[in-house]
Amino acid sequence: MARRTDLELVIDTLTGIDGSQATVRKLATLLNWDVDKVRRVAEKGNSDPSLSVYIAKASVVKYRRSERGKLVGIYADVAKVISNRFGPEKMGYREITVIDTAKSGTRGTGVWTHPDLVMAAYPKRRSSAHEQRRLHAIEVETEDGFDLKSVYQAHAQGHDANYSWVFGSKQPDVSKSDWDRVLWTVQDLGVGLVTFEKPHLMSTWTKHADPKFTETNAEQRAGFLKQTVSAANMELIGDW
Repeated sequence: MARRTDLELVIDTLTGIDGSQATVRKLATLLNWDVDKVRRVAEKGNSDPSLSVYIAKASVVKYRRSERGKLVGIYADVAKVISNRFGPEKMGYREITVIDTAKSGTRGTGVWTHPDLVMAAYPKRRSSAHEQRRLHAIEVETEDGFDLKSVYQAHAQGHDANYSWVFGSKQPDVSKSDWDRVLWTVQDLGVGLVTFEKPHLMSTWTKHADPKFTETNAEQRAGFLKQTVSAANMELIGDW
């Protein structure tokens, strides 16, 4: 039997902990390692988002669980930065709510119908005093999953929302010519595009395109929310 790597040992340990995260010191104790070794292993993920372990604030080591080629923890990272920094500072959004919808809402209704995140927020300037928060459908991609298809997927998933977005790795696994096609396709379809080197650090984020606003009616709005957001979250966040 092959000897497990240091990274695999860290993942094994984090998997058995509630929330799949622990401080560097706690991991060192559990693994019987010194603190410096834990840092060396975990910090590799801070510079390489394809790795599933990284160090967040307060020396907390986190494990992004894999699911269908994606890193589930990346949803929480992106949602937090959107809510706290990117939305209010870069886009002027107000009263932001971001919900992880990767496993919620109505399932089994066809392909490309379910975004990874849904955001509700007021724009910088509302069209009227009675306007509700606008709805954003957000597709989140890692390097391995990012290609031209991601843009079309985001566009389809944003049907009946006000905006569609793709957030993904800074170095998507596409050729130069395909990346050029990504850039003009987001412009053509009106899909917002943001890439990042480290999903939890906005200083590594780059906005390449703003999404186009699409007006929707009450029926479309209700249909989109039923499709994407769980009943529990609907009750939790109240009137969107």
